[in-house]
Amino acid sequence: MTHAAPGRHRVRFSVLGTMEVSTRGNAVPLRAPLQRRLLASLLCRAGRPVASSTLIEAVWGRTPPPSARKTMQVYLSRLRHAIGNDGWIAHDGTGYVAVVGSQELDALRFAELGAEGRQAKTRGDLRAADLLLGEALGLWRGPAYADTSDVRFVADEAQRLEDMHLTAQEELAAIRLGLGRFSQVVIDLSEPVAAHPYRERLHACLMIALSRSGRQAEALELYGRTRATLHDDLGVEPGPLLRRVHEAILRDGGGDALIREVLEIAGEEPERARPEWSAERPVGASERRPVTIALRPARAATPSELPPDIADLTGRQDLLARLHHRFTSRHPAEPTMIAALSGGPGTGKTTLAVHLAHQVRAAYPDGQLFADLQGSRPRPADPADVLARLLSALGEHAP
Repeated sequence: MTHAAPGRHRVRFSVLGTMEVSTRGNAVPLRAPLQRRLLASLLCRAGRPVASSTLIEAVWGRTPPPSARKTMQVYLSRLRHAIGNDGWIAHDGTGYVAVVGSQELDALRFAELGAEGRQAKTRGDLRAADLLLGEALGLWRGPAYADTSDVRFVADEAQRLEDMHLTAQEELAAIRLGLGRFSQVVIDLSEPVAAHPYRERLHACLMIALSRSGRQAEALELYGRTRATLHDDLGVEPGPLLRRVHEAILRDGGGDALIREVLEIAGEEPERARPEWSAERPVGASERRPVTIALRPARAATPSELPPDIADLTGRQDLLARLHHRFTSRHPAEPTMIAALSGGPGTGKTTLAVHLAHQVRAAYPDGQLFADLQGSRPRPADPADVLARLLSALGEHAP
């Protein structure tokens, strides 16, 4: 657990909602939008240096004014003064760093509590897991970085946190089912289920809770609505877990064995507490190089090689929704999901693949791989070299 350095006054940064800062319990007003963008850009990569050029682009976009660097330094100085110049914002020679730990930044505390809750669940201590995950979810006040997510990589981090948030809700629901707190699960999940109609584990937990609360008809009605939504919107049927829950409710109301199965599945692939950041290069619709995106569990390492996502992908929403559902609803016993995108150069294959990979990475927290096959170049990449690099990224030795 990370604590504030001795001698520092207590400062708290809250990003699980609109961004807020307080020192010694008093709110720090940060009204200038550019100043808030700057702080959000540092906090979303807490503990990691962010280059000046990246911060300038975050604040002003691709066409900064000539005085951008000097103005940014003025804003940083004002931030230090407002928060207290105790080393919260440092410069290490490669960039600026937000020097904060889990006691100062709620996003880090959320990840820490979630990890502790999963450890308690693994030990079989469901009551401790309930308290820890409940405390973690209690930190949320709204969408992460709600008022600063117009910055590309801040939006990417906000999406990562939202994925973690949904996973934690599924985990807590499964734990409370295991504790027999069925009515509480119904209350907890009514809003998330309505907000996320394709999140089948949430729907499965709510169906079980309704059935075990004596509301079997409502559970079956929920299944019917969910099945219709998946069919009408995505052209797919419910996944194996949701179908088994439906069958069990028809058979015996959803017994303890089914609860144990949901409890075992929920959160079995927890998100890492921190992201691993790839190279600072944008991926645009004009990208023309053939690529392979591989998402699979790693044995020893946790690579995160995806290029940065884009926040304004347009078009192909139906295809994206179908792929998202297939990658996130797979039961662990099913074979690994593989998808291939085909099309001519410049049709946006890479953009779509990278965007999808960012959306589903919470379901593949052991690592994400990216390989440039250089198919449009005079000398394409040697498959053996590509395989050797991928194995190395996973902590394995190439054969």
